[in-house]
Amino acid sequence: MNVQPLAARYAIETTPSGGFRAVVPARKHWLLLLFMCVWLTGWCFGEFTAANQLLHPTRHDTDRWFLTLWLTGWTLGGAWAFFCVLWQVFGRELISVEEGSLVHRVEIWGLGRTRAYAVHAISRLRVVEFSFDIFRNQRAAMPPLFGAGMGPIAFDYGQRTFRIAPSLDEAEARSLVTILAERLPRAVREL
Repeated sequence: MNVQPLAARYAIETTPSGGFRAVVPARKHWLLLLFMCVWLTGWCFGEFTAANQLLHPTRHDTDRWFLTLWLTGWTLGGAWAFFCVLWQVFGRELISVEEGSLVHRVEIWGLGRTRAYAVHAISRLRVVEFSFDIFRNQRAAMPPLFGAGMGPIAFDYGQRTFRIAPSLDEAEARSLVTILAERLPRAVREL
């Protein structure tokens, strides 16, 4: 059986200002997506049942405070699970070099978070080990919105290391780092 080489998961686009950006769609973990959709179906049943009990109490309901607390936690958990499903189906990262900055945007349907890193403060752009296997790394299925990020592309920024593009595997990350390095000053590329 002949195995055909696979194309990169990311796409390179030109920006209106004449620059470039890499568009990296979120990795889809199909088994987890199926599980979460089934779980969210059960979640809706629990959500509506508990909300109905709160809105229409009976004389024997003495645990209203507990039910309110439980419903609050249940709602937050369901919202996070729904957000993770949206991320895997519609999420993407945009990585570009614009006007002296490395710009990293995480978005779903155009809504998201943008971080711009000054190129003069970036050093050691590189590929690092990262497992996107959800059995080894549960954060691989979640949107990379918080902290210093996660992913196989890493760079030092001041005294911290930032990581991006968790949807890419090692070969794709190397390819994208090569493209990014061509557009960044030499000091960024030196190890």
